[in-house]
Amino acid sequence: FIDPIGKYTLQNGFNLEELYVTLDLDALFRPQSSDSDPTVLENFTFSLQFEDINVESAIFMAISTEEFENISFGSLLWINNILPCILATVENAKFTQLVASVGNIMPPEYSGFDDQAAERIISDASSAFVSMYKKSVINALPGFAQNDVLTRLNSLFKPDKQCFTPTYSGLVDFHELLISRDDHSIGRYGDVVPTIYGMFQESISETKSDG
Repeated sequence: FIDPIGKYTLQNGFNLEELYVTLDLDALFRPQSSDSDPTVLENFTFSLQFEDINVESAIFMAISTEEFENISFGSLLWINNILPCILATVENAKFTQLVASVGNIMPPEYSGFDDQAAERIISDASSAFVSMYKKSVINALPGFAQNDVLTRLNSLFKPDKQCFTPTYSGLVDFHELLISRDDHSIGRYGDVVPTIYGMFQESISETKSDG
């Protein structure tokens, strides 16, 4: 959802019942019994399941009405140009709130081990770690998101002032405006109108075939 909670502030949030994080890892085991014993390299998959994830964020965004009015229609004819042109109107923006919580962290799962002893070592160590620190991680996550992550996001969030503005002369060529090129390149009128027109044509064709 997106909810305006102030004149210049929008709030957004989402909920996930489950979130799986899967990593492909390499572990090198060196036997301590003898230097002559070969080392064992294990490639395995590590999976961790998070349950009941809730995230809410609020962003303050000051958009210049003058800059917004100055966006030309031609600038919005390119799909990749729409967002940069909108961001170019932003005078100031920052996240004011970031709330994140996790209901539960399940024990980790593994696959791909060739050596059962290595699997047992990794499994016992990581399971003990999750069991020991799970509650602390769950309790610390809201504060970490509101402070560390929020600060990091604001340091990275810098609105770009670049907005491509095309120039046209003469009359509009409707064929070039509506029809996508055979070589899939983008013409001088951009790709927004051909994309919408193509979707409309496909919808009409499906309606005729169903009818």
